Amino acid sequence: MALKSTIFKAELQIANLERNYYQNHALTVARHPSETDERMMVRVLAFAMYADPALVFGKGLSSEDEPDLWRKDLTGAIELWIEVGLPDEKRIRRACGRARQVVAVTYGGRVADMWWQQNKTALQRQENLTVINLSAEDSRALAALAARGMQLQCTLQEGELWLIVDGENTRIVPEFRLAPSDSCSPHQRTQGGVYPALFQLHGYREHEVQRQAEILDDMPGGISIAAINFRPAGAQAFAQGSQIVGVADHDLAQRQRVADFNAGS
Repeated sequence: MALKSTIFKAELQIANLERNYYQNHALTVARHPSETDERMMVRVLAFAMYADPALVFGKGLSSEDEPDLWRKDLTGAIELWIEVGLPDEKRIRRACGRARQVVAVTYGGRVADMWWQQNKTALQRQENLTVINLSAEDSRALAALAARGMQLQCTLQEGELWLIVDGENTRIVPEFRLAPSDSCSPHQRTQGGVYPALFQLHGYREHEVQRQAEILDDMPGGISIAAINFRPAGAQAFAQGSQIVGVADHDLAQRQRVADFNAGS
């Protein structure tokens, strides 16, 4: 006898200050028998990030022809296609040919990092693709919120999401690994987002930083902007040349790391 999906209900209140979108959504989420709470809640998070009255859950794991979420216009054309997890590169390529905008929301820690390293060259050729990664800590925090009946308040501002459940706050910071420049919010371009033309600096240790440099074609005068990801502290900062010009986290310890970086440059 085949196992049936488990039904979850979620009352989702969304305040998206970047998109000026303020709506309540009553969600019915079917968790596939092979799906974990973690994956299901990443789907709910993806809905919150791209919420729209026309956005619906697709068959996802139950079908090769439908994504985890999608939005169509009145003619049936696919405006948005959202995949969750570590989808096959060929599947993403096919989706990019079918939909105006495609989003892949990955999670899984080192496994997701390996997936990105293996597929980024091919994925960067897709002009309508956004790749967002959630840290292992963030996806586990989402899984802990799963319940058959959920009431979630979600606020999105400056590249961060705050989920409030029973008075408890959960902070989620998505990492934009790839995004068309015209789909990025101003904050994602200058403060919290990482897209392919930005310098990406990972693994900060003392003053040792590995730099990958590219010039932003769409920046005035070809200005080089660096994205620095201070992984031990979870902070993100951005530099023009060697000087930090923006910090996405106001924690004093993380600011000190920025000061250390400038002092050692």
